[in-house]
Amino acid sequence: MDLTRSNSVELRARRGAREASRGGVAAATPSSGATEQRSIAKQIGRVRLRGRSVVFMRDTPMHTRELPLTLAPWALFRVLARKEQPFFIDAGRPWGDEWVSSMGFSPRMQFRVDAGTGASVLSTLSDVVATMAPRAATARARPLPFAGGAVVALAYEAKNEIERLPQSQREDPAAPRLVATIYDAVVAYDHRRRRWLVASWHLDAAALARYADEVIDAARHRHELEELSADRQAGITVNLDRDAYEARVARVRAYIAAGDVYQANLSMRLDAPLTASALATYGRLRSVQPVPFGGYFDLGAVQVLSNSPELFLRRRGDRIETCPIKGTRRRGHSAAEDTRLVAELRRDAKERAEHVMIVDLERSDLGRVCRTGSVHVERLAALATFRTLHHLVTSVRGTLRPGIGVADLLRATFPGGSISGAPKRSTRAATSI
Repeated sequence: MDLTRSNSVELRARRGAREASRGGVAAATPSSGATEQRSIAKQIGRVRLRGRSVVFMRDTPMHTRELPLTLAPWALFRVLARKEQPFFIDAGRPWGDEWVSSMGFSPRMQFRVDAGTGASVLSTLSDVVATMAPRAATARARPLPFAGGAVVALAYEAKNEIERLPQSQREDPAAPRLVATIYDAVVAYDHRRRRWLVASWHLDAAALARYADEVIDAARHRHELEELSADRQAGITVNLDRDAYEARVARVRAYIAAGDVYQANLSMRLDAPLTASALATYGRLRSVQPVPFGGYFDLGAVQVLSNSPELFLRRRGDRIETCPIKGTRRRGHSAAEDTRLVAELRRDAKERAEHVMIVDLERSDLGRVCRTGSVHVERLAALATFRTLHHLVTSVRGTLRPGIGVADLLRATFPGGSISGAPKRSTRAATSI
């Protein structure tokens, strides 16, 4: 989910360096790299975040500074990835009117929710975002989509909190349901204007200048980087054998025959040992298929890699958008074959029926949180062409009702219909065995 409308926050733990995730409280860990306590220039307010005192800044302007760099985003991120807990929001290609890649490092604070601790994903995320709410009005005039604040990794298993259904698969204890990491500033590349910026809602102009100097100094040492080598020979194991998978197919077909499910995505988990670094693996992934929603997120013990062409949610003020993808063809080996495959995709009745089902589901989901009559479809089943694939994609937009927060949005929409099926609850019941 795109939470970048809420920009910049300073969080300080008031109970020592680490608070365990116990008694329904999310773990809060100050970053070891953020030891310098930067001055707070304007108003300071306090809220309570699940029992802890939290400090945030209000009414401070966004500071930006242009960087004299000519590196491509991936080249600069490879340098910055040597710093503490880096993130990279990788816009490998444009999406709509936005085409900005963002990265950062050395976070101030991280909040984590694990399964079985009693801590709530939705409550924790709502509280983190609420501390940033005073930024919302100012953010409408921002020059960048993200200038610091919360970078969030939300696991698919967070659905188990939203809708409780029987689960046969135990959650991976090493993979958290939620990690929300707070960054003071970001380094951003505007692809259309071909310029680098550092930006922050939190740092004053002098502190941002020091941050910019740190980035420039790191870029000077890019030639010291070793060549990345991704592992191509990793053995893959699957969590379901053939009999178990066929039993699940039979269960889904029974739901379809009963009229309870129209379409379902039945998936399995793949595990593989990785001898190369996560960073090298991401580099190879992005080189094969540039996408608008790529990303590399170092959460500490876990690294998350994303190479997604699909927008789940984007919020800008009171406007909300989701862009489901259904319908796929490979790229052709020649221009003539490519044209033929596109025509085949567009006239395929099954592909279009599945696409329309998911669009209707997404319209219904947004209707639960949007003003009556505001939800509408733009560019139904438009063609989106990538390096290796053609997709059909639709934009569904609406205007949110007053008071709708991040928890309300996720309850209404998570997980996205294109990765679950329709109707959503029946599909999850059919596949959650």
